[in-house]
Amino acid sequence: MSRSRIAAVVACVAALAARCEGAWEMVWNDEFDGAALNASKWSHEVNCDGGGNNEQQCYTASGDNSWVAGGVLTIKAMPSPGQPLPYSSARISSKNKGDWTYGKFEARVKLPFGQGSWPAFWMLPTEEAYGTWPLSGEIDVMEAVNLKVGGERTLHGTLHYGDPWPNNKWSGKQYVLPAGANPADDYHVYSVEWEEGEIRWYVDGTHFSTQQRSTANFDGDGKPTSLKHRGWWHEAAGKPTYADAPFDRNFHLLLNFAVGGDWAANVNSRGVDAAAFAGGQSMLVDYVRVYRCGANTTNGRGCATTSGDYLSATLISGAAPDLTSDAVVVESTTEPPLSVSSQTCEEQWNNSACPADGGGCSTCGARVEQLTGAGAPSDAAREQVAADFPEACGACGAAGSPSCSSQWNRDACQADSGECFTCGARIDWLVSIGMSNSGARSQVARDYPAECGACLEPAAPPTCGSHQNSSACASDTGECHTCAERVAWLVAAGTPSTAAHSQVASEFAEACSGCAPTCSSQLANLACQADNGECYTCGSRIDYLVGTGLPRTAAEAQIGGQFPAECGACTGPATPPPPSCASQWGGAACHPVTGECSTCGDRIESLVAAGVLRPAAGERVGTEFPAECGACVPPTCAAQLGNAACDGGVCYTCGARIDYVVGTGLPRAAAEAVVASEFPVACGACAAPPTQVPATPAPPVPPPAPTAAPSINISSIDVSTTNNGTNDSSINISSIDVSTTNNGTNDSSINISSIDVSTTNNGTNDSSINISSIDVGTTNNGTNDSSINISSIDVGTTNNAVPTTSVPLPPQLCAAQLGNAACDASGCHSCGSRANYLVAGGVARVAAEGQVAGEFPAECGACGVTQPPVDPAATCAAQRSNSACQADNGECYTCGARIDWLAANGMLRRAAEVRVASEFPAECGACMNSAAPEPTATCETQRHNSACQWDNGECHTCGARIEWFATVGGLTGEAAEASVAAAFPCACGACAPAAAALPSAGSCCGQWNNAACQNGTTECYSCGARVVYVAVHHSLSKLGAEAQIAAEFPGACGACAPCGWQWGSLACQADTGECYTCGARVDYLVSSGHSESAALTRVASEFPSDCGLCA
Repeated sequence: MSRSRIAAVVACVAALAARCEGAWEMVWNDEFDGAALNASKWSHEVNCDGGGNNEQQCYTASGDNSWVAGGVLTIKAMPSPGQPLPYSSARISSKNKGDWTYGKFEARVKLPFGQGSWPAFWMLPTEEAYGTWPLSGEIDVMEAVNLKVGGERTLHGTLHYGDPWPNNKWSGKQYVLPAGANPADDYHVYSVEWEEGEIRWYVDGTHFSTQQRSTANFDGDGKPTSLKHRGWWHEAAGKPTYADAPFDRNFHLLLNFAVGGDWAANVNSRGVDAAAFAGGQSMLVDYVRVYRCGANTTNGRGCATTSGDYLSATLISGAAPDLTSDAVVVESTTEPPLSVSSQTCEEQWNNSACPADGGGCSTCGARVEQLTGAGAPSDAAREQVAADFPEACGACGAAGSPSCSSQWNRDACQADSGECFTCGARIDWLVSIGMSNSGARSQVARDYPAECGACLEPAAPPTCGSHQNSSACASDTGECHTCAERVAWLVAAGTPSTAAHSQVASEFAEACSGCAPTCSSQLANLACQADNGECYTCGSRIDYLVGTGLPRTAAEAQIGGQFPAECGACTGPATPPPPSCASQWGGAACHPVTGECSTCGDRIESLVAAGVLRPAAGERVGTEFPAECGACVPPTCAAQLGNAACDGGVCYTCGARIDYVVGTGLPRAAAEAVVASEFPVACGACAAPPTQVPATPAPPVPPPAPTAAPSINISSIDVSTTNNGTNDSSINISSIDVSTTNNGTNDSSINISSIDVSTTNNGTNDSSINISSIDVGTTNNGTNDSSINISSIDVGTTNNAVPTTSVPLPPQLCAAQLGNAACDASGCHSCGSRANYLVAGGVARVAAEGQVAGEFPAECGACGVTQPPVDPAATCAAQRSNSACQADNGECYTCGARIDWLAANGMLRRAAEVRVASEFPAECGACMNSAAPEPTATCETQRHNSACQWDNGECHTCGARIEWFATVGGLTGEAAEASVAAAFPCACGACAPAAAALPSAGSCCGQWNNAACQNGTTECYSCGARVVYVAVHHSLSKLGAEAQIAAEFPGACGACAPCGWQWGSLACQADTGECYTCGARVDYLVSSGHSESAALTRVASEFPSDCGLCA
């Protein structure tokens, strides 16, 4: 028997003596038995929004944060260095794939633990019918924070509703497992049963909490006088409304694991325990199941799992306000609403009926006519409008108007056969074959308007979810299945998912149009590569390409083309090519003042004829007439860096391609030229314009000078074949090309203005020149025996010589050549990247470097020499100029440049040195030894501190800023130091005049340069750099940013917490009850012009018990 069948059998089991009036029928479930998350039931939410609660995680769709294996869904929260927030996790929802009004919802879960952990199983409204959060409600089936911290084991079940934020309300109850059990030690079943007007909470079948809608007492005239039960409520058009709303519309499920935030980080030990998350924390989900009440699928009543007088033990009060004269009370959404006046429907016909969000107002009469125009019977339309707008249109639903319940037992007879069934029986039959309850009611109402018309429900756009859409019935056989079942059948028969969805959408357009795939609906689909089976979702593949610099539309098109079955809807319509100068050449461009008209081409040609260079002419005309001739403006490389350059369907931007080529070791100008030649349309402007060299007259040839044997005086020699000489003062060269005059005057000397040798030369005698290629471009005059005086040498091929007098390579190490560009027929790559490629293929590094040295001796020759051992006494300073190349892409920078870059961007210099030393031990390893405690702060020791600007977060070292002030600002050294110290007192304050006092170690400024390291890694930045980063990138005030960093790194940056732990405490005004945190109040005063100290002092005095530490 399957797990789902077993679950259905035991669904009604509860505590002994429990009452189960009807049967819970399973309608949706996920047992997580597959190999991946079921994309037809769940979607990942991907963002770094902090959940609206200042949480510290980014939600991702990465397989590192969520996966399915062994019948369990795992959601893992873990550190994520380098991301916008310190941690990553996952949040999945069933929105538009599983949405229900009323039912039983349960999950079997094992929870994570540790300070800062915040797992949840909860529900949100699918359509915010009553307004944004919390107006449309929230149901928290289960939440827990900081389990096991100080013995914490509390579970929470909560509702959110009421006024708009920040005056929102909530009500809930806590529960602890019996016998001291902790929810983090084992799996437990968490569930709610939700019916019209009531929601009940359970853990392992134990019913511990009940909440109900607010109800009222009425006087003899039927007017509400007071609250009978204070429960939930909602606001409509600015008035308190006591009804089933907002918990009477479709909700969907969510599972997530948050880190930190306004709740978890402000209770128990406060903050986030980095040690608890160092290896990640996991939330394990065994299954999720949804049931509907078979006794009544309309209001969910009749299946309650309760025992005895359950309300006396479980019912809690809500947060509804006292009844006021303008309050609206609606007793039930399944009965005719209360008539709020003695008016008739006709008298209310022209009343204005506005939805809760205040938009889209219309009259009662217009709304009724809209429904009748759509096919609803008049009585049903009036009742619907009265229910939607009870205050304005309530008289239209007065007693006597038909309702679906009043028509339930009416006979509805078929015109052709005379066969009769009641309206209710017909509705139930359609539901039994898979149609949703609302769809069944609407279909029967349309089929039998006179008998069952009141059952018509407002049409909702169809979707492909099996519990959202109407049944799709075959026109020839009458066979009915849900859209989702038809899609699943086609997929099982071998049809690709995208094609199956499209086919069902076209075959059953009215019922299943929502099945037509869109890019957004396919983002969670897994797209696996055919060559290696590597799988990622469409969305993550698109996001990766966007991260490389590709425009999103191009990224979507590329992935849609690569994975048509999974991501094909992302291809999008073909975009027309952009206009070109050729396409605009014949267009008319008319002067706006004179009205004179001419074509773009004629205007350009007239300027060229007048002596204007053609590119300048195009730019001028395109600028004067941008709409007509704008494409004639020559593009710039900067303007083309974001263009998509596609090769075989694989696209990257011009800028990304140029950066890649630069990473191989090629100079940027050469890289730009390479990419421009490969992609002339997209990136052509990046090709450097040809340099025009002015012609110079040939110098006069002087008369021959006296010579001494055996000298060589050459005006021009071109030797095409090999010459091997064996005597003194010989020249053994296969080719000499001398273009200008050479004058030599001494024995055995060679004075050459230009030699170009392209092939092998073998010489064995004294005073010989053994060179494979020499290209000399300027005049050389030598006057000494056995000397070689050459202005330029270019050696391109192999040379084998054993000369007595030779030209040695300059002394250099392989590390110094790793960044050199070595070019052959396949293109240009650095020496380092070529060696790394061979190593990756299994060649030993020494052999790989030797092979590259042999292939490219001029560029990489030093790598063919066995390198001397590293001096054990080497210092970081001595290694700063070493070239450190990355193994994955061959990118080369010196050790010092890498350290400086990390330090300039906020990392502590000691941490930067340690990191670079660990990444490049052979080249930069001596820098590991410099990680010693820094001496007492002086201007010299602070020169490497990171000084970050508050307006944009830009960071440079104190030393770099001082040099900038000195060179650009023209200040003297001391004046520049003083200016930087004044601008960045915490980072660079020691550079102020000697009389200036440094901040105390117990102050935030005193801790500004402390190392705040994440999870014991080398990801260390100063407290100050972190404060500025979160302030700029998360739009926090300076004080708010300091408070956040102090909470995250209490040991290093704790003194930066203004008000200490009270920063996040609620401070409520006695007269209005208005509540804000101490920090929010301080920030408000600062934004209003108060100084920080004045704001802190004022808030501390106004709320001494809540914010007293702010003084």
